[in-house]
Amino acid sequence: RYLKDQLVSHRKELIKFAWDRLKREDSTSKHWAYVNVCRFIEAYDAPHKIILQVYVALLRAFQPENRPLLKQALDILTPALPKRLPPAEHKYPIWIR
Repeated sequence: RYLKDQLVSHRKELIKFAWDRLKREDSTSKHWAYVNVCRFIEAYDAPHKIILQVYVALLRAFQPENRPLLKQALDILTPALPKRLPPAEHKYPIWIR
């Protein structure tokens, strides 16, 4: 969040680390990984398909014990969506609108 300019050269490692944690079975580490990925999307450009995939996964998440992490991730990602997804270049699934 605060060191995005200094970490530009490590973007690939940062997203690989977070993406690996998203594949874990442990729901707490998975939701912390979502927070990490949302911070990444907030700071750096990412493919539109990946951004929407993360957003939809967060909207579908339902574990009550991880609700604060889900809220934190959505609070980070939602304001970044207009900046990262230009209106003319993406299609939201109908149920998101």
